[in-house]
Amino acid sequence: MSERLVVIDTETTGVSAQAGHRIVEVAAVEMVAFEFTGNNFHRFVNPKRKVSEEFVRITGITKEFLSSLQEFKFMAQDFVEFLGDARLVTYNARFELSFINMELSLAGYPQISDDRVIDILAMAKQKLPDESATLDNLSAYYAINSEEISETNGICDAKITGLIFKSLMNNPI
Repeated sequence: MSERLVVIDTETTGVSAQAGHRIVEVAAVEMVAFEFTGNNFHRFVNPKRKVSEEFVRITGITKEFLSSLQEFKFMAQDFVEFLGDARLVTYNARFELSFINMELSLAGYPQISDDRVIDILAMAKQKLPDESATLDNLSAYYAINSEEISETNGICDAKITGLIFKSLMNNPI
């Protein structure tokens, strides 16, 4: 597979875009022939809503930091241009796309269609039905060490997702 792929990861204020939660970090890494090219997109985003103390504790991202940033709509064009016409890879596509598509819609951009996205959660459940398909468990199963990836949280998670995808593709049932 030598086509251009973009692996996406987001951090959000909560678990439901429909309940008004928003993206606070978006990361995307480019892969060609299952190798990272070094071409990455990463932004922290002002969600324009309060974040919980639990969110701050888990992510280390403070309310003050987020309030100093631009909203997604101001970086949406850069994000869409980075994606281009690439196939997209993500973990739990339903979750990720619900947030990305909500933010794109609010910024006046078309939504990303499901058929453009490869969901490694669905792949893992199919190929490894006896394994727990969390990112941590899949990383352990494929011996992916996140400590060897010296990047921000979002880029690190996107790279882990890309490495799991590569392992899933190279290790058929």
